[in-house]
Amino acid sequence: MSHLARNLVLRHALDIAEEHGVPRQRLLAKLSLKPHQVDRSGGLVPTGKIIDAAELGATLSGQNNFGILLGARADYRSFGALAAMVDPICTVYDVLEQTARYVVLLNSGVTLSIAHGRGNSSFRFEVVCPSQHAPQQYIETQMLVLLTLCRLLLGSNWSPILIKFEHAQISPSATYQKAYGCDVEFNQRLNAIVATHADFEREITIAETPLHDMVQRLLNEQMQSGPKALVHQIETLLPSLLLVGKATIEQVGKALEITPRTLQRRLHEQELTFKRLVTNTRLKVADDCKRRGDTDGERLAAVLGFSDP
Repeated sequence: MSHLARNLVLRHALDIAEEHGVPRQRLLAKLSLKPHQVDRSGGLVPTGKIIDAAELGATLSGQNNFGILLGARADYRSFGALAAMVDPICTVYDVLEQTARYVVLLNSGVTLSIAHGRGNSSFRFEVVCPSQHAPQQYIETQMLVLLTLCRLLLGSNWSPILIKFEHAQISPSATYQKAYGCDVEFNQRLNAIVATHADFEREITIAETPLHDMVQRLLNEQMQSGPKALVHQIETLLPSLLLVGKATIEQVGKALEITPRTLQRRLHEQELTFKRLVTNTRLKVADDCKRRGDTDGERLAAVLGFSDP
């Protein structure tokens, strides 16, 4: 099975490389990619190409902290969809568990998991797809993205006990301290964010976290005048809600702060139904999976919101 991911991270990698003197076309040629593969909104590229872009970007630009720069450039609003997927009152562990499902379905080249040890818990990240270059910079990118998610839940000043990397140290210790805000260890058995049980089991009200604010900001930024904006907002939410079996008019109404009855009425004015939008979204997702050769029954059922293949 080919491992694919959204091309947004690749676009950011090209931008950062160009800012440090590496022409976009040069890096694309090294990756054997065409511009349209990168620039198409919502497009998919092999995860291995994104890994190689981060590693080549570091080598060609001379920026040993390329992965950290890439992680800081990430569009964290993408986490906003998670705010509509979890229960109003839940634990940090619940959100991270949903994140693990959500991320892996968007990028089949990685896996996330949570493990509990003596007194501590760890949020683990693993690359499972092949790439031409060892994924050191890419791992540093993703670990910074995951750390930011944790801070959206636990507070901007929160820091874990420790961050572990499988690879050897690339940048000066001060660079890691500034980026991650905690001790960092290298040459470990796994990549992980280590925190106390109490932190991961902390009960939160999702509406009171920055995560909830992000889904509202994401939707507001996509808001256009006229009735088409509502349909666009619903279509933005549905793929994420399908993943967790919550693609209901009640759940969408809660995310948009509209009552289900008002939502039905406004869709009726456009000669649409909520059921039709869900069906159309499933068809688009299924077609996307088919085009990338991802037709495993279990996985397809999960992304389409069905409990049984």
